[in-house]
Amino acid sequence: MPTLLHGEDLTRGRLRAVESLARAVALAVEMNQRDLRDRAVEQIISLTGDLLDLSAAPFGLIYRLLEVLHVRRLEPDVVRNLIERACTECGDNLQLHLAFLHMLRVMTPEPIAQKDINRRTVMAMIDHAKQNTGMLRLLDLNDAATAARDLGMPDLLRDVTLMIQSMGTAELGLVTTRVVTLQLSQDEVDLAHAEIDGAADLAEALRRVVGTWPPAGNLDFARRAATEMIRTAPLRFGIAQGAVNPVGPVPVAAASSDALANAQAEFQLCCLQRRGLAVAAMLDRIGERFCPSEQDLEAAIAHDVVGSASKTRMLLHAFLYYWAGNDDAAVHLALPRVEDLLREIERGRDVPVVGFAKGAAPGGVTQLGTLIAQMPAAGFDGSWSRSFALLLTDGEHGLNLRNDVGHGLCDCPPRHHVALVLHAALFLLAVAHGVVALQAPGGDKPN
Repeated sequence: MPTLLHGEDLTRGRLRAVESLARAVALAVEMNQRDLRDRAVEQIISLTGDLLDLSAAPFGLIYRLLEVLHVRRLEPDVVRNLIERACTECGDNLQLHLAFLHMLRVMTPEPIAQKDINRRTVMAMIDHAKQNTGMLRLLDLNDAATAARDLGMPDLLRDVTLMIQSMGTAELGLVTTRVVTLQLSQDEVDLAHAEIDGAADLAEALRRVVGTWPPAGNLDFARRAATEMIRTAPLRFGIAQGAVNPVGPVPVAAASSDALANAQAEFQLCCLQRRGLAVAAMLDRIGERFCPSEQDLEAAIAHDVVGSASKTRMLLHAFLYYWAGNDDAAVHLALPRVEDLLREIERGRDVPVVGFAKGAAPGGVTQLGTLIAQMPAAGFDGSWSRSFALLLTDGEHGLNLRNDVGHGLCDCPPRHHVALVLHAALFLLAVAHGVVALQAPGGDKPN
């Protein structure tokens, strides 16, 4: 051991010494050689103390040594003292600090003492976050808030929440790395216009807007496209990707390093955006050609599934506001109608759309996220369900319009996004009118 610790290459020597002692303890325990085990334990304790005395203590090696004793419950009092010292001195290394605190918590059976260690854990995370700025600080505070919530410390959770809320979007240091402008070619615009020009009347023109292809594309095709995207740019899609709601600001979900999921989401979102541009061109053409009145629209789309006369008027006004250029009014009127249409279609196809009271939680109707998840059970193709999710409720990869618009988290969406919401309503109306056939619930044949 002295040869390893006092050779020319100190770093390598210390590493070999630590691993040799860890192996010695393991062999002694395996062979039931208590005397040899105790000698190795003594050397581990001595070496740990010596390493802690260094001006630049190697806390990774110290953790490895203490872990050898900790997992076997050897010399708990001495180990506890060394862990406490390591916690005090490891300072800026948050991960090791948390690892040492976790060791202490495992060694502590008393609930009150465990609660104190939990508080120390969260405070260490908060202190570390305060040393950072911008996005790093937000992510560290988000981790601290999650820990405070999970460990049952509402006072610290509130403190961290207020710290996060005090951060402005400008403080995050976000930088635009690339801007992709999506637009249709003139040939594509002409094709969209021609589709409407070929309709015999307003009802047929609205049906032509629906089309037969889900706006975000077919799932199987998207997976194949994503696989090819990964092949051509493997590093890009292997990098963990997440989303931040800047209004909080708060991370929407943990960053995902699932390359296939990231690539597929990007491909489908691109398809959705391009389809939105085409739908906007078609709707604009309908406005130019037919100049629909409220009565014209009602004759074209009226159906019992829309609901009361008031609900019908709200849907009609959504289209009329769109054609008048009032996109903000159109999207606010259309979004609730899309949810209501989907709920009533699922109700009519024997899919549960109500929830029952449980304890303090009241009963109620199923909300949009669950309704979209249930679409396949009602006979919708999974590709349509995914398109609806990307458009309305997916905050990690999609446009998330229902939540962002409904909760006041964004400005008025772009016109082609509003067009996609109207397209969703038209699609559900086409289902209600029997123009689009669904599979039988639980079956394979359209009905």
